[in-house]
Amino acid sequence: MEKTVELNVNHLMNLKAARNLYENSQPITACDFDQTGEFCVTASADESINLYNCVQGRHKKLILSKKYGVHLTRFTHRHTDIIYASTKENDTLRYLSLHDNQFIRYFEGHQKRVVSLEMSPVSDQFASGAINEGVRLWDLRTPTFLGFINIENGRPCIAYDPSGIVLAIGLQSHDNVIKLFDIRKFDQAPFTTLNVIDNYTLPSTHPRPPIQPEWTSIKFSNDGDKILVTTSGDVHYVTDAYNTDVKRRLIGHVGLNNASQLLGGEETSWTPDGRFVVGGSQDGVINFWDIEAPLKNSAVLAEGIDSRPIHTLEHHVRPTQVVRFSPTKLMMVSGCTDLTFWLPLFDTLEEEKGFKSEALTPPIFSNDSTMTTDVNYGQSAIKRSEVIFDNVVGTIKVPDLGGGNHNDDNNGEGNEDGSLSFAPSPPSAAMSTTTISGGESDNSVTNSNANIGENTNSSSIPTIEAPQIIINKNETENHQSSEAPGPSSDGGTDPMKTE
Repeated sequence: MEKTVELNVNHLMNLKAARNLYENSQPITACDFDQTGEFCVTASADESINLYNCVQGRHKKLILSKKYGVHLTRFTHRHTDIIYASTKENDTLRYLSLHDNQFIRYFEGHQKRVVSLEMSPVSDQFASGAINEGVRLWDLRTPTFLGFINIENGRPCIAYDPSGIVLAIGLQSHDNVIKLFDIRKFDQAPFTTLNVIDNYTLPSTHPRPPIQPEWTSIKFSNDGDKILVTTSGDVHYVTDAYNTDVKRRLIGHVGLNNASQLLGGEETSWTPDGRFVVGGSQDGVINFWDIEAPLKNSAVLAEGIDSRPIHTLEHHVRPTQVVRFSPTKLMMVSGCTDLTFWLPLFDTLEEEKGFKSEALTPPIFSNDSTMTTDVNYGQSAIKRSEVIFDNVVGTIKVPDLGGGNHNDDNNGEGNEDGSLSFAPSPPSAAMSTTTISGGESDNSVTNSNANIGENTNSSSIPTIEAPQIIINKNETENHQSSEAPGPSSDGGTDPMKTE
């Protein structure tokens, strides 16, 4: 039975680490959810792509991209297809089918390292930004770019608004501005320019103003009213989406300071209701900021908009470079070298029932979405040591964005139970990987799908009775390994998946 509730601080205060997955030998650098919230995909500095089922909390597939590296993995409107940026040899964008491990298309044009990549929420268009070069607009159906905005210098940060009509380009090196473009008139001047001014860094308010940290990403809230500006330093900004007011300075964390490595920007995320911001930190702590919390009175203008975390989670021992809140489910993922799934948990069934019975109002979304939790507390008791996604993961009803079919013949793969246990121990055995040699072809992508996600030590999972997710026993995992024989960058005629 579904009950409409508003995401509030109680959910965040009760987030617990439900499962740790150890698929990477080096830090995770990027993460993205598909539109259903059922799958997430990550990129790592060890040049691997990992696909996870977020409903079951399990690893599904490993793909290696050793020749060209990988960063900024982004789902298209199908959870079986992604686009991603290169980190070695060239700056080509790659469009990859995760289902059959074939490149669908290459997007060539950038001559510098791509540091921003975002998919339109409503169409097959996407945008990419390269450092000291510019921003290009693309369509998945054609290999040539549709438009180009010359930046010349600096790091462009890009974001689509929820309607998919507005494309924002943030330029810290150009006097801290965010330029808003109508995507239908991309070749024209921006219709609005926002100035994000931090008064604390001005000489007039500070005898020794600190060096302004470099912007690493910008993100619209789901209501489209606010923009989160993520920096590599000890402050993030929340600004109004259509005027120059800086609403908040988010402080109290330790900046990653990784902009010089052309990383960063993946450590912050909006919650689906647009009220809370969650972000990682150099010390591994995950911080939560309430954008609607009352501000303190201060004679110093900058201090009057300072917001400190209302809650923190201490879990990772290394810098938390990736944090994402699911767009449709009451869950979160975070990553350093391991990936952690976070779910809300209550001490007792009575507390849970009491929380459920509270009078809560639904959040207001610009797309008339409502947030619901799909739970049946009367039939199961949630124990402190175990939590099941089926019982506690909330869902947000979102309209069909028309971006493509989310279902394919891989949907629902797997025939093992999807339960999660808290604080699992590290894997006791090394990860098994099957490598298929790609020769000198342009596609050095290797796939391994041989139960890699099963390396969580089963002895750490309590043997208590709890409801399990029912999986179709007739559907089994695909254990085949295959080469990705996609198109070659030199214009060759290698076989390619057709649309």
